[in-house]
Amino acid sequence: MSAQQHYETHLAKFYSWSSGDFETQQESFKKFLVDNDITAKGSVLDLGAGHGVQCGVLTKMGFKVTAVDFNMELLKELKENCTGNETIEVVHGDIRSAVKDSKQKFDLIICWGDTLTHLDDKHDIEEFLKGCAGCLAPGGKLLLSFRNYTENMLQGPNRFIPVRQSDNKIHTCFVDYVTETTVEITDLFHERPDGSSSWQQSASSYKKVRISPAEVSQILTDLGLTILASDVVNRSQTFVAVSK
Repeated sequence: MSAQQHYETHLAKFYSWSSGDFETQQESFKKFLVDNDITAKGSVLDLGAGHGVQCGVLTKMGFKVTAVDFNMELLKELKENCTGNETIEVVHGDIRSAVKDSKQKFDLIICWGDTLTHLDDKHDIEEFLKGCAGCLAPGGKLLLSFRNYTENMLQGPNRFIPVRQSDNKIHTCFVDYVTETTVEITDLFHERPDGSSSWQQSASSYKKVRISPAEVSQILTDLGLTILASDVVNRSQTFVAVSK
């Protein structure tokens, strides 16, 4: 199953809840921007914008944002979370097409969360990053974050990862290392309707790309970008790169 199908049939229904407190996520993202001296106003392309965590922060900082995501439900939530903000252009579409077809140059391009590993394979990631580099204005910055599935492989019961739970909801993630370049993620969701003592279960699996920080670093360098920062933040590998 593709990432888009997985979200449309399963994950989007509880993605926002599973992600945790919206304001806490925004505070974390804003701290990252400030810590990396990303405060200048300008145009932003938010690729895999989800329910609007990045958009909300960026627009409050004075940026004009184009938000792209393949899931309509998440984009609907984005609009609700950013109500009254007319500096956001919302685009329903594929992030690869967004950079391939864009005629605009952006001061900042963001691919946050684990969106990068949703692509088909390493070649697909390389072509996508090539498209991102081509959409950057001179001196523009590219922000990436993704999970590194190439190290610290989980074994046995450790492959079951508790994501979030409440009195009536439980989200557990299961990781299966399929090949050297692919990992399969299963999102297992349990929900107990109000007033009921019975739990309902739903599950869906999809593939992600296993790509190392060193490989991404090399791609960015080969594209002529200068890496300003590389760090692990909230268990995700992050990069800040700038165009010439």
